Amino acid sequence: MKVSLWHEGLADDVVIRNNKGNAIYSNHQSNVMWESEPQSSQELEETRNRVWTLEELANYQEDWQNVYRSMYARGASQNEIEAMKRQPSKTIC
Repeated sequence: MKVSLWHEGLADDVVIRNNKGNAIYSNHQSNVMWESEPQSSQELEETRNRVWTLEELANYQEDWQNVYRSMYARGASQNEIEAMKRQPSKTIC
């Protein structure tokens, strides 16, 4: 069942932020009217599907390296480590 924030009255403020915390979409409802035509789904899809910057890719790789280091440090099993190593490729492909 697909639920719409807009038509079901589940929200009166919608803000989408990027990974740096900057608002990339904002809309507010007042007296049953939205400031602008609801487009958060479209904005979210465009943001999710955009090409990552080199800095974002480097940060992503560094984050995963930190995960692996933590796993080794706590003595994670080889099976657990291998399972985690399969995760990054699922995420960005």
